[in-house]
Amino acid sequence: MEVDSNFIGATTLYEPPLETPVKADIIAIHGLNGHPCASWLSKTKDPVMWLHDFLPQDFPDCRVISYGYKANFFQDKDHDRHKLVTQAEILRAKLIQVRNRQVCTEKRPIIFIAHYGGLVLGR
Repeated sequence: MEVDSNFIGATTLYEPPLETPVKADIIAIHGLNGHPCASWLSKTKDPVMWLHDFLPQDFPDCRVISYGYKANFFQDKDHDRHKLVTQAEILRAKLIQVRNRQVCTEKRPIIFIAHYGGLVLGR
């Protein structure tokens, strides 16, 4: 898998086969100054992205989604706080949009994986 320079918004990294009922949505959110792909990529000779390469092996009946946002904060504290709240609102809207398109998602659990403090998720 190559690191995409954009990867902004909700990107489905793994979807179970059609005949498999999806039991949960696993949503990974990178941290501040992170990248939606590179934050989860190993720093080995042959890099692997564990969200894409390993997580589906352990949870084959779960959908894996990466949520990316522009994470270059730390410029102006008031402006950064506003950007963090805005990103949290966008994440919430995207989750509603993605889950409303699916059948029976109202009872499907969401498992969040948040990198570097999960500040967007916490908002």
